Amino acid sequence: NDLVEADIYKGGVFLGCQFGSAAMYIWALGVLAAGQSSTMTGTYAGQFAMEGFLNLQWKKWQRVLFTRTIAILPTFFIAFYENIQDLSGMNDLLNCLMSLMLPFAVIPTITFTSNKKIMGDFANGFISRIFSVLLSMLVIAVNTYFVISYVIKLNISNPAFILFVVIFGIVYLLFCLYLTTDMMLAMGSSHLASLPLVRRLFSTSTAANNYAIHEEEDDGSEMEQVEDQQEVAQGQ
Repeated sequence: NDLVEADIYKGGVFLGCQFGSAAMYIWALGVLAAGQSSTMTGTYAGQFAMEGFLNLQWKKWQRVLFTRTIAILPTFFIAFYENIQDLSGMNDLLNCLMSLMLPFAVIPTITFTSNKKIMGDFANGFISRIFSVLLSMLVIAVNTYFVISYVIKLNISNPAFILFVVIFGIVYLLFCLYLTTDMMLAMGSSHLASLPLVRRLFSTSTAANNYAIHEEEDDGSEMEQVEDQQEVAQGQ
């Protein structure tokens, strides 16, 4: 009846003891499937992005082999050479790192989908914006609490480590504030767009409550349309 700290390794052992060895293997397959699904999502997203940036024209099996090898081999070697009971600690560390990266994916997503210059008629409505922002704040708050709890549990009292954590935390929060301000501008916040510092950092157009770069793109597309019409008229 002693209480023990639960983790992935002990969870599988507990299921095996309570429900037989089949439950332990089902648990292992479930953990493997969960890890592969998240890894494949990140791998394919990075693969498609890099194909666009680098203009890679590889065959599909070559792309899959290369990207999956990069994703799987480090995990395989760590799991093979490391003590299995220590993998739960590594899993907690990876969860901590992914929690820190979450705002860098969620906030820009809301920014792009709320910008009418990008999404047009498919931009988020008022209710969708409120819901997405509140849900993102909740998820980010929970993950931030997890990260702080994880760092505290390390019990590292080295002054250099504490200084590093403080500096990193300040830079991290400032960058999250930058992304949040960018998101508010994409939603058409006229109050933020009128601030001199914001206008200098984000190059906003206060007249249109949106980014000047998008205005330039629109102007460029209109000029191209005029030139095309002139060429058609000359051809006739």
